[in-house]
Formats: sequence, C-alpha cells, structure tokens
Amino acid sequence: MMTQTVTLLTDWGLADHYAAVVRARLQAKLPDVRVVDISHAVPRDNSNIYAAAYMLFDTYRYFPTGTIHIIGVDDIASPENAHLVVKFDRQFFIGADNGFFSVLECLSGKQAEEVYEIKTWQETQVYTFPARDLFPKVATLLAVGTPIGQIGTRLADKERFRPKLLEGGLVLQRTPEKDRNGNVTGMQLSGMVLCVDGFGNIITNITKKQFAACEAEFKFAELRVDWRKFPGKFVKAYMDVEAGDIAFIFLENGFLEISMNRGNAARILGVDNGAKVVVRFEINKR
Repeated sequence: MMTQTVTLLTDWGLADHYAAVVRARLQAKLPDVRVVDISHAVPRDNSNIYAAAYMLFDTYRYFPTGTIHIIGVDDIASPENAHLVVKFDRQFFIGADNGFFSVLECLSGKQAEEVYEIKTWQETQVYTFPARDLFPKVATLLAVGTPIGQIGTRLADKERFRPKLLEGGLVLQRTPEKDRNGNVTGMQLSGMVLCVDGFGNIITNITKKQFAACEAEFKFAELRVDWRKFPGKFVKAYMDVEAGDIAFIFLENGFLEISMNRGNAARILGVDNGAKVVVRFEINKR
C-alpha cells in the first residue's frame, strides 16, 4: 500500500503549537502517513482566501493522485460556511465553504468532480478547532478507502460553493479603451494581487494567455497597481534586470509576477494582497 500523503495549509503561523497538534492527530490515526506542510503563513486578513487558494493551486498539481489536503483557513463552521470534502482533479480537499473552493476553481479553470457537506461527527464537543477535531478524522476515512458518499451529503451543482469572493477583480476583465468618437484606442486587462510571497514577489491573476491575446492586437503600454504606474519590463529571470529594478515575469503556472531584482518589491512599492492591477495596451502605430 502506498504511503498516504496529507498536506496542511493554514494561517496559524509557527509561533504556536497548533500545526504540531494536527500532525500528531494524523499520525496517531495513520502511523505511516506523510504530512507535508504547504504553509502556515496564509495572511490573516480579508485576502486570506485568495492567497490560500493560490498557494494550493500552485502546489497540489505536484502531488500524486489521492493526496488529501486540509485547509485550516477561516475554517470554523457556520450556517454560511459549511464544512466540505471535495474531490478535485483526482485529489481530496477538506475545508470550509468560505469562498476558497470558488477561487480554486477560478484559478485552475477546472471544476470539482464531487462536493459533499461533511456529516461525520467531530471527536470533541468543542467547536473551535475543526482542523484538529474533525478534518483528521475525515482524512483518515478517505485514506482507508471509505466512499466519500459515506462521509457527507452530496451537493447539487446549484448548491456548490459560495461565490462571494469572485468579486473585486478575481475574474479578469478585458475592457476596450475608446476615444470620443467611439474608436478603439487600446485595451485594459484588470485583475488583482492574489498573493505576496515571503520574498516580496507580487503574484497577480493576470495570465500569460490573456496577455498574449491582447498583445496580438495591441502593444503593451503600462502596468498599474492601485492606479500607480510601475516602471518595469517583461523578462524571464530576475537577473535580466539591474539590481533594484522591477521585473515582470510570467511564472510556470501562467500567472504574472511583479518582482524586484535583489529587493522586496511588495515592501518597497507598498503593495499588499488584494490590490487592483491594470495592464494597459495601446494601438501599435506604424
């Protein structure tokens, strides 16, 4: 039997013992489990769901089929935030219906295969730590081959996932610019900052595919974050610009990163998660 892999993605930080407690619960139930910490530094603010979804999107693809992911971000159950177990791209995700799964679907361009509201009882009568008292139990049931339908109630498509966080720029907007006579003079791609990593790199939801589609008709004019123009150039590596200069790089996953060679772009430029990003194109005059 293959060793079961379970990942943890949380906003708990490393100063406290919470991650160790959940790892202990998993190892007590599954002695041969392989626990992988994706991150415990998801931001504790209104951008946390975007950052968490991006981190897992950029990670889960490298794990084998059947991997189980526990998302300990804004995971306290409520009438609006039900606990879910989701089969997605042949892997399993356990977390709260707080907008995370809507964002994951949007970033990946894929839809969940199965969605179940968890009905299995947690192991304590204290409801402050589901990632300790419920999610390891669900992960164990999945690991030993329990059919997902025995863990919860299947949700119909129209009931799946709260879409509330698909506002504010997550869905890219492509908007033509026109002069007073109605003639198209350019194009805008409007999106947002998904995540700022520990190096200060700014990851946006502007995609290489969308950028190329605009560039096929127009030429790149400028990039703005929260309406401030950022001077920089598109390159393939940080060292392709001088130290302290801004680089625009399309990552392997297709998303645009704004970075600074040998500098913390987010801190120096004053950018945080959730900031509005606009890429402008203009007519390529000959």
